[in-house]
Amino acid sequence: MMIEEFLNLTGVHVSPNYYRDIIEPAYNTHNIDKTEFCAEWLKDNKRSIVKAIGSDFANICLENCINRAIKSENEDIRSKLNAKEKELTRVNTALSTSEYKAGNLALEIDNLRECLTFHVDSNEALEKDYKELKVELEKYKGMEVELIRLKAALYDKMTEGGAA
Repeated sequence: MMIEEFLNLTGVHVSPNYYRDIIEPAYNTHNIDKTEFCAEWLKDNKRSIVKAIGSDFANICLENCINRAIKSENEDIRSKLNAKEKELTRVNTALSTSEYKAGNLALEIDNLRECLTFHVDSNEALEKDYKELKVELEKYKGMEVELIRLKAALYDKMTEGGAA
């Protein structure tokens, strides 16, 4: 954190030496962000500030500084919230797209099942027709054999009768 940032966050003017020797080492030893550090510093150093510049002005100054720190923190939170809302919108859009695609895939699967059922039914009907035709063919073969036998018998009768 720079001295200008400290001034903007606290509203308290300090000498460059005081900042370098006191504030900067304290900030560097704490594991908190600068906004939080400045708010804590203002709380811890309120008495010193009040003695230095008068209680009314100090209270107003501290109030303004704290309000600025809160406003800055609120803006940061609002920014993070906006980013999360954008991310949520993106996820919802992706989810809607996935649901749409899943719905289309389900329709395609249903269509393929219907086609498969039709083909299976068609194949079963063709197999049944084939078996019936095969039975008919066997009947005709039997009839052909019978016809040949009858022709032979007729021929025999005709040749017997002509010879006699």
